[in-house]
Amino acid sequence: MLKVAMVVPDFRQIQGINALVMQLYSEHNLFLSLGIELIGPFDCYGLVDVCVGWSDKTSGSRFRKLLSMIKKTGLYTAFPIQSLLLYLKHVLPAKQAVDSYITSGCQADILVFHDCLCAAYYLEQYPDRPEKTVIVSHASGDPCAQLFSNRKALLGTFVETYLRRSAREAFECSGGCIVLCERAKEYVNKNYHVKRMALIPNGVKDIAGIMKEASSFVTDDLLKVICVASLIEIKGQDVVIDAVSKLTDIEKEMIQVSFVGQGEREYYLKKRVQQLGLNNVFFLGERNDVNSLLNEADLFVLMTRYDNCPMSIVEAMRVGLPIISTPVGAITEMIEDGSNGYIIAPDALQLKGIFSNLIHNKTQLIELSANSRIKFIQEYSSSRMISRYVEYVNLIMNDTNA
Repeated sequence: MLKVAMVVPDFRQIQGINALVMQLYSEHNLFLSLGIELIGPFDCYGLVDVCVGWSDKTSGSRFRKLLSMIKKTGLYTAFPIQSLLLYLKHVLPAKQAVDSYITSGCQADILVFHDCLCAAYYLEQYPDRPEKTVIVSHASGDPCAQLFSNRKALLGTFVETYLRRSAREAFECSGGCIVLCERAKEYVNKNYHVKRMALIPNGVKDIAGIMKEASSFVTDDLLKVICVASLIEIKGQDVVIDAVSKLTDIEKEMIQVSFVGQGEREYYLKKRVQQLGLNNVFFLGERNDVNSLLNEADLFVLMTRYDNCPMSIVEAMRVGLPIISTPVGAITEMIEDGSNGYIIAPDALQLKGIFSNLIHNKTQLIELSANSRIKFIQEYSSSRMISRYVEYVNLIMNDTNA
């Protein structure tokens, strides 16, 4: 039995990486039937109980409070402060997650790191360990981009140089690399010399009866739109709100938008809705009935400005929802424009045009829905993802150069 352990920086923060890891561990029995035992996962707090999942969000909330306090002081853009925040949010949890695995006494055949800093620390501190290593790159391009996207003071400094060098060494010294989309594959091939790479898109488990009934799209005149994402700037909820505000008064009565999720932009977005006088936009917070909410909706929208292979889109495709999203990361591979949804820039006018068209032509949603469900079955089911993982880790295990 091949033993595989996964390492993530902080499993208690709600984000796409952790959603994927939770999905993989939920299929533990399927992995066993295919000859692989999953150990872990491990994060900065130790061995994770995936049955508990994200019920303990204290780490994320503490960091957000610290960040909010620092921003109020006006010192957020200073080099020492940004260096400290980078260390606390990314570097320290990566180190602690690796140490959690080492001190657990568990012995895996292959370690799968869902963060390049975890892999870098492991390879530097434990070069004589027997485990083979694999990095999963959750970026659509540069794996270090998000480290510095809101930390301009660190660009061009020794901090950036050190972390980028560490990331490069991690990719090139690991036994292999998993990417989620073609763009990421192209970036890694161009910038690193990896030993063995596989493209494995995110997937979720299919659920019997979850497919939305085609007739439900035309039972009434109300276009029900849903967006499931953290309320942060890159997810583009502001674009959705502005698009709704540009509709005619009659059209506004024929559309309803629901945002599922929480985040630092919640206050701003709610205030924006109030300023625009919109009474058809709702904030539902974190929910544990997302599948039901998706099934009740007619359309899924994610105006993300930066993403890779969003689990939220995969989950919406599973239900059979048409998708409107942006040309970033793997989204252009997930959505065929005009077939199972629409690809547009994160632009309110373009989105308003699609909203207006669908409000007056809801029957279009039926064909888009069927194609969305087909796309999910063909490419994004968890069984498809797991078969790819199993094939890949067996290749790594049998590769004497990995």
